[in-house]
Amino acid sequence: MVLGFCVGCKTDVFFRYFLLLGLITLTNATPTVYLIRHGEKPVSGSGLNPQGLKRSQCLVNVFSAKSHYNISHIMAQEPQKSGKQQRPYDTVKPLALSLNMTIDTSCQRDDSACVANVVGNYTGPGNILICWEHKRLTDIMMALGDANAPTYPDKS
Repeated sequence: MVLGFCVGCKTDVFFRYFLLLGLITLTNATPTVYLIRHGEKPVSGSGLNPQGLKRSQCLVNVFSAKSHYNISHIMAQEPQKSGKQQRPYDTVKPLALSLNMTIDTSCQRDDSACVANVVGNYTGPGNILICWEHKRLTDIMMALGDANAPTYPDKS
């Protein structure tokens, strides 16, 4: 099942960019998987721009230990040594620090089967948050079993 819904610090502003892109409930009734796109990028270079950094801090409020999301596993695509593909990691880093978690970067950006494998083998007590490049989120949703996964625009 895929649902879209709005959560955020300043709900309307947060939702426009940090759209919670999907909510997938696995048939095993184990974890709920939350998918989000990375924060805003700078005009040039890698990493997050000031607004992206601010939004990454906002995730701490949204998905905190006090929230009902019960996040116990965080995934982001594996950043390259050159600094490319770093935004998803940078987006969830403040949240991971606040929850005292390590970010799982075991899957490369284009390897949706790897993500599905990690999710399928997850046996932890809570839910999973996946932060990825928006262009690959559809592939991840399909790998997780959503045959009608939507595509996501470059800008929200």
